[in-house]
Amino acid sequence: MINRQIPPETFDIEHFLLHKPLKGTLENGICLYQFRNPLLDLIHIQIHIKAGSVFETQKMVASTCFNLLKESHPTKTVSEIDDILDFYGASWSVSTNIEYIVLQWIIPKSNVHHLLPILMELLKNPSFKKENLERYQQRKLKDLEYNELKYNYRATQQMFHTFFAPGTPTAAILTKEHILEISTANLQNYYQNNVNAQNTNIFIAGNIDEDLEQLIYTHFRSLPTGDASTVVSQFISTFKPEIIIDEQINPLQSSIMLCKKGISFRHEDRRDFSILSTLLGGYFGSRLMQNLREKNGYTYSVQSGSLYLNDGSIFYVESDVTIDKTKEAIEQCLFELDRLKTEKVSETELKLVQRYMLGSLLRDIDGVVSYMKKYAFWNHFGLDELEIEHTINAINHVNQDTIIKNAKKYLQNEDFYTIIVGKL
Repeated sequence: MINRQIPPETFDIEHFLLHKPLKGTLENGICLYQFRNPLLDLIHIQIHIKAGSVFETQKMVASTCFNLLKESHPTKTVSEIDDILDFYGASWSVSTNIEYIVLQWIIPKSNVHHLLPILMELLKNPSFKKENLERYQQRKLKDLEYNELKYNYRATQQMFHTFFAPGTPTAAILTKEHILEISTANLQNYYQNNVNAQNTNIFIAGNIDEDLEQLIYTHFRSLPTGDASTVVSQFISTFKPEIIIDEQINPLQSSIMLCKKGISFRHEDRRDFSILSTLLGGYFGSRLMQNLREKNGYTYSVQSGSLYLNDGSIFYVESDVTIDKTKEAIEQCLFELDRLKTEKVSETELKLVQRYMLGSLLRDIDGVVSYMKKYAFWNHFGLDELEIEHTINAINHVNQDTIIKNAKKYLQNEDFYTIIVGKL
């Protein structure tokens, strides 16, 4: 009989080797990664296309292009496509970011052979329609009107404006004119120039047998080869940190953001730095949460993190704070940066962070679909399933001296831009 009043014995995670996905290369050069699970008859297909906003020559054309893709079948209306997806029990979703677009199709295995030809026709030969674009533009105008009232949105826009080269689309702060300037011809050109085998990887999870594998190969190898996308929006060459204030009339709070250029995902210190970032502001019990929320009551939430791009990252601390405590909140953020550089973290706190990060890491790969998504993220940076073993080793072997060394190396106060939307 198990005694429920006594907690079970626990063990630290030391080694965790993942199965390597089956990798194949189609005739057109597309890499196909298979994550097989014979018990999962719901097939998850993720199409990763290197066609995010850093590749666009016109503001917002990338996100518009892919958000309208489902409405752009050459012969079927969006209602017909929705009816087809419903009939076959399938779903379609799109996520857009700075570098990559991800199309996700979830289809019952028994219906893949019915639905895949229709979806591939849409992927290969979209026809962007004026009436769909006009409806989308009206929705985005309403979204912009609403977002401009959100201080954290304005702060994020200002961060991109600050970090990316002037005159490039990613650096531009979105306006109504940007939205209205997009045409169906812009969308068609952007799609044709960027959606090809050279820019595409495919990740599939589920009960994949030889017949399904051959079906996938047959359809996706027909995607045109094309040329690799060229980055248009790059980081500025010289960083001159300053205080940037977007002052608002009668604000109820201020959005603050401290940000600096960070290291790349492939950097040798990246895993150790992620531990430092988590300690600072990456979980609910972090240093910043204890200071700004629990001790001083300046905010409901504060966090730190990194936005990783292929050639670097932006490290940031962000929070919405009480309007009359803006200056004090910024000072306390800088105080916590200094404390990491001068005071050794206690063994108890470090152990807590280690266990939190190990638990989070395992939750990220707790199923074949979760593992596929995590692997796809690693793959963007040229890494593979061994990344989890390297990360676990880094978490287990971090120590007080490593924390101080990396804080001194990467968290110098004078390297941070300070963005304030509200009032200082």
